[in-house]
Amino acid sequence: MFRSLTHVHTIPGNPGTRRSLAGIRPGQVIRPRATLVAATAPSGGRYESSLSPGDRNGEIAWVDELALE
Repeated sequence: MFRSLTHVHTIPGNPGTRRSLAGIRPGQVIRPRATLVAATAPSGGRYESSLSPGDRNGEIAWVDELALE
């Protein structure tokens, strides 16, 4: 059914981007300007972005800008 599918966790780079991310609706097409990052939780847990297609891990993206279509 799907040729490719991904799961992306987002970190908004500014308040405007945070509002745009909160407004995304199912099926909506988005065009982000983002960077894949590694993140460390306050508890010390470390999370790294997937860098290989098909490895079943998700991406963590720092989103600087977001266009909603």
